[in-house]
Amino acid sequence: MLTDLIIQGDWSEYNLRKPRHIDRFLFNCEEDWEIDYLVNKIREHGNWPPEQVRQAIKFACYEELTPRPRGSFVRCVLKMLD
Repeated sequence: MLTDLIIQGDWSEYNLRKPRHIDRFLFNCEEDWEIDYLVNKIREHGNWPPEQVRQAIKFACYEELTPRPRGSFVRCVLKMLD
């Protein structure tokens, strides 16, 4: 399943970039680099246009309350792309 492939994939670059004092398993919608990372991560596994993925992330940011666990957030974004 695509969702599992993305969630269980390699997030090492993301994890290294996250400040040590912040939980790496929480997605922050206020960080542009995190949004860019997720756009690229999703597009590695699908043919959605970048703006469509960004729009889905934007909507998911309103749907998912903080804190946003990375796994459930990615599921929400992919659901919006369906």
